[in-house]
This record gives sequence, structure tokens and C-alpha cells, in this order.
Amino acid sequence: MSSMAQKDDFFFEANNVEDITEDDYQRAMPYVEAAQAFAQTTYQSIYIIDYHRKNFLYVSDNPLFLCGHTAEEVREMGL
Repeated sequence: MSSMAQKDDFFFEANNVEDITEDDYQRAMPYVEAAQAFAQTTYQSIYIIDYHRKNFLYVSDNPLFLCGHTAEEVREMGL
């Protein structure tokens, strides 16, 4: 039995999001950019989860949060 968390362990059906368009994603981009700017001013881990696609919209480069992975690797794990 593996103790490693699976992607679906992080998503609850009660938090289901439907009917998201590409325009909705474009409207969210200023929030992603704000998170990127904020991440440059703090040592905290920042990430934005996309509940519709079940992946990450943003992952900060904080090495403690990333557990030895790059931000890009963490984003890819969320796909």
C-alpha cells in the first residue's frame, strides 16, 4: 500500500466547478499575475489550484514547498 497522495485526494466533489470557458481563464490571469508578484516578496509557498481542470494555475518557487522538485515539475504532477 502506497502512502503517497494521489491527485484526486486533493479534490472534493462538493467543490466541483463546471461550465468554465477559456474566457473565464483569461479573466483569471490578472489574479495569477498578482500571485506571481506577491510570491517574489515572501518566503511563503503560494499556489493556485484549478478545480475545473484539476491542476495548478500557479506554483511559487519556494523550495520547502516543492520538496526538491521545480515549480514546473509540480505543475506537471497536477495534470
